[in-house]
Amino acid sequence: MKPRLRTRQFSTGAKWLHWLVAVLLMLIVPTAVKFSFVAPVDRADAIPVHASLGLLVMMLTLVRLAWRAVYPPPATPDTTPAWAKRAAGAGHWALYALILWQATLGIWMAASSTSGIRFFNMFNLAELAPANSELIDWLRPLHLAGAWLLVLALVGHVAGALWHHLKLRDDVLVRMLPFGGLWQRLTAHEYAQQWRFPSTHLKNWPKRMPE
Repeated sequence: MKPRLRTRQFSTGAKWLHWLVAVLLMLIVPTAVKFSFVAPVDRADAIPVHASLGLLVMMLTLVRLAWRAVYPPPATPDTTPAWAKRAAGAGHWALYALILWQATLGIWMAASSTSGIRFFNMFNLAELAPANSELIDWLRPLHLAGAWLLVLALVGHVAGALWHHLKLRDDVLVRMLPFGGLWQRLTAHEYAQQWRFPSTHLKNWPKRMPE
């Protein structure tokens, strides 16, 4: 089997921000889908949670963009086709744009709400702007369309990571995983057999690979 290419890891901060946002999006999307199948009166309890998570994702995304500016992500492996590099770059910026777009529309609707929508039972988002139900009716279809675009972008993002891992056999996926650096060392082809069959004196256990 072709050995997996080993490249530089993402920074620890980038990993934490990536997976925090990923987990929060997995919590937000189901609540948004649920809104389409329940009566408006039954959304009262879920909407503040949805809005709170959305604002939190927005703040984390802004922090992640700032972190990215200070600590640029590692380059895409040279073995990646040029078209795939361009698609990955466009996909990443589309994800950031859609997250901020969705959060902005969501906060705008919460601020225009006629009822109180509190951020994790703290400050009331509805106090940020005058109540305007007509504006909410105009923003809601845009927010729904953005949600579907965000889902498509997320599916493309996951599919791209799996394509790198399974088809190109590089470490684009592994280097974003928690403890990805340790995984790289333990599965490096130079040490794989030694790791599987260590001597009784542990002399041939894998050593730290040079950076």
